[in-house]
Amino acid sequence: MELHQLRYFTVIATEGSFSRASALLGVSQSALTRQIQLLEEEAGSRLLHRNGHGVTLTMAGAKFLASTEKVLSGAEHALLEVQAMSATPSGKVVLGIPPMLGEHLLVPLVRRFREDYPEAKLQIREGISGYVMDWLMSGQVDVAIVYNAPRRATLNVETLVTDQLLLVGATQGKTRLGDPIRFADAVRMPLILPSGHHGLRYIVDQAARDAKLEPNVVIEVDGFAAINKLVAAGLGMTLLPYPFASAGLARGEVTMSPIIEPSLIGVFSIGMTTHRPVTAAMRALYNALRNEMRQLLTDGGWKSGRDVFPADTDKVAQA
Repeated sequence: MELHQLRYFTVIATEGSFSRASALLGVSQSALTRQIQLLEEEAGSRLLHRNGHGVTLTMAGAKFLASTEKVLSGAEHALLEVQAMSATPSGKVVLGIPPMLGEHLLVPLVRRFREDYPEAKLQIREGISGYVMDWLMSGQVDVAIVYNAPRRATLNVETLVTDQLLLVGATQGKTRLGDPIRFADAVRMPLILPSGHHGLRYIVDQAARDAKLEPNVVIEVDGFAAINKLVAAGLGMTLLPYPFASAGLARGEVTMSPIIEPSLIGVFSIGMTTHRPVTAAMRALYNALRNEMRQLLTDGGWKSGRDVFPADTDKVAQA
């Protein structure tokens, strides 16, 4: 029995699919199938039940998975402790990042990290903020950028940037945009927003609960590229920080309005958990993220809503 077999089994069981596990692991489905067959032969029992929709755990598989996760966690912890003793960043380090920030930060970050730390192997997992937080707390990623991170004793976070949400709509829409709009009026618009597992949606829902309002969400989409396309097509409006809708604004597809009474502020933070050893590669990635974000802010690569809309305007858009 090999550690890589246990890791393959765990990912397949978690994803419920050989194809998704293959994509995540970078291993062919045929190779995964063979390794699971060898594992089942050694265990003397079927661990996975294959069906037309994927795979499910057998009773023996469920029990085996619980033990497997403990073994892998112990092996990883031992490796991290050894790596933490090294002053030179090396070994694998896993970054969790939301797509809405990765679009602006990922290329310069990866380029600089590879140049500065050639002995470290960077792995990137991209997902909406709620999933990234889950990965961080479960140890699936080492360092993460999270949106509106919760306060937890086992989480160390540092604010990278704060920004206000703007109401974004198609230029062909009938609603006048450009001037500030009250939150109560904004949430009455037909909205296209991420699902509740996303930090941005949490901001909107929390503000609505405080105001005893119900957001008029007509479509839920967990992808900002898709949201921007739907908004540009006039199928609804959305609430986004300026950088994530600025491309559509430049193309003349959308217009924006700042939201007031209250303003909605989102916070991007960099985080690591306190219950895992911190390796030199993790420290290097943490510092690289912080430095690249500062560079974006300095050279104008990140422009906030406050840079676009004057804060002292008292004109309010009419809903």
